Amino acid sequence: MIALAIAVGLISGLIGGFFGLSGSFLIIAALSYFKMVPDQHTAAGTTLFIILPPVTILSVLYFWKHKQIDFKLAWWIMGFYVVGSGIGTFGSGKFSDKQIKLYIAILFFILGIISLVTYTKIKGVTGTKSDSGPSMSFSTIVPKE
Repeated sequence: MIALAIAVGLISGLIGGFFGLSGSFLIIAALSYFKMVPDQHTAAGTTLFIILPPVTILSVLYFWKHKQIDFKLAWWIMGFYVVGSGIGTFGSGKFSDKQIKLYIAILFFILGIISLVTYTKIKGVTGTKSDSGPSMSFSTIVPKE
């Protein structure tokens, strides 16, 4: 179990850090798939505890150092994120583990479609680092037509 926990932490941290995500979607999926926790609610609580230090401290310090945080926008979103998070947390208790897993799968599917559609509209993605921060090329992932 410890080796699996180390692998989940390392992989989700690498992917989360690379793409600017919390990695929580990978952690929750791994906790559920490998039955590392008894239910989906425990997976959510454990994941939130896991991501708290690296997301709030390490990642923010990096982006702050590189002047890549819009504080005015962040404060507005954060305020309402707290409200939404509270509603979502208390609301999740009304659903079964099976329902929550289904809703997560649907959400990831929709987000995947949106990402693919958005990607096809991007022009000039070069894979070089610009003044506005890192960009990446999807040419190795999505073949050119």
